[in-house]
Amino acid sequence: MAGHPESRRGSSLVHVAANSEFLRRQLIRRALLHSIRRSRRRVVGAIAYFIPDRRLRRALFAAVKRGVRVDLLVPEVSDIPAVAYASRFYYDTLLSHGVRLHAWPKTVLHAKAFAVDRLWASVGSYNITNRSLVSNLEVNLNILDRGFASRLEDVITSDIAASREIKLADWRARPYSERVLERFFWLLRSWF
Repeated sequence: MAGHPESRRGSSLVHVAANSEFLRRQLIRRALLHSIRRSRRRVVGAIAYFIPDRRLRRALFAAVKRGVRVDLLVPEVSDIPAVAYASRFYYDTLLSHGVRLHAWPKTVLHAKAFAVDRLWASVGSYNITNRSLVSNLEVNLNILDRGFASRLEDVITSDIAASREIKLADWRARPYSERVLERFFWLLRSWF
C-alpha cells in the first residue's frame, strides 16, 4: 500500500499498517475484516479492549457459520473497568452465534493479536474500539507467513488453555447488577 512500507524476506510479507492519517483511519480494521471474511479453519485473537462494531461482529458470525472455529481471549480483569463492561455487553450475542470466549484470569491482558488459518497474523497497538478507529494513532504489523502465524496461534491457544471458557448458560446467569453496568457503559461505547 502506498505510504506504508512492506518488507519481503523469504516467503514472508510484512505490512506496517498505521491509523495515522485521516484517509488511512481504517487500514488495520479493513485488513482484519478481510482476513476474517476469507478464513476457512480458525480465527484466534487476544484482545485487551474489545467493543466490536456491527461489521466485525457480522464477519465473526459469518465465519462461524462457514464452519470456522473462532476463539477470542478477553480479559477477566481490566485496567479500564468501563471498557470491560461495554465489551461484556456483546458477550451474549457473540456466544449465541458460536464465537468462543475465554477469560484470561492471571493478569491484566494487554495483548492485541490475531492469527487466521495459521497463515495471516496481526500484532500491534490496535484495540477493537471506536477510539482506536477514529482518534488513536495505532500501528500493527500484518504478517503473511505460515511459520509466524502458526507460532502466534500456538501462543494464543496456549493462553486460551490457561483461561476460563465463558459458557453461554453461565453468562446468562450473571447478576442483574452486572447487566445494568454493561448496558450503561455500552451506551457510552463511542467514547472508548
